[in-house]
Amino acid sequence: GEGFGPGRYLDLVRRAKAALDIPVIASLNGVSRAGWTGYARDLQDAGADAIELNIYLIPTDRTMTGREAEQRHLDILTAVKAAVAVPVAVKIGPYFSAFGSMALALTEAGADALVLFNRFYQPGIDLVTLRPSPALELSTPSEMRLPLLWIAVLHGHIPASLAASTGVESADDVFKYLLAGAD
Repeated sequence: GEGFGPGRYLDLVRRAKAALDIPVIASLNGVSRAGWTGYARDLQDAGADAIELNIYLIPTDRTMTGREAEQRHLDILTAVKAAVAVPVAVKIGPYFSAFGSMALALTEAGADALVLFNRFYQPGIDLVTLRPSPALELSTPSEMRLPLLWIAVLHGHIPASLAASTGVESADDVFKYLLAGAD
């Protein structure tokens, strides 16, 4: 079996679009430029009303500068925007030296929305096996403060819509984000 690979995800988008009366936003995480753009077109063709670029970049190359990491985000966005006609959101992490400037640069490069924030997987170490152990933990409301801060700071100052993806467990959590300026 294919597992939950690209073909099954495209089928899920098709089935969701057929079954729902609300917009379907497909999430995309790519590796190569061709992968980002080709799969974005496939998602659009499958019926996605918008695409969320889940840019999961951990610059472990010690020679990569902050500007180069930022440019990689902008290049991915620019390539995908040129490949599709649907709106494109960018989901990113908070690890930029000047996040406000990066948010503005992404909107100037065509981001229709920003999703704050991507949570990077941070493995632990299993002391029995002495190997890395994947520790996928869902976010908690205590993690809302950073995205809440940046949504409030950016609201009304950039042309993109703002969305949150961290710490939501209740209607009160959603309400807090809306009060801060999330769309």
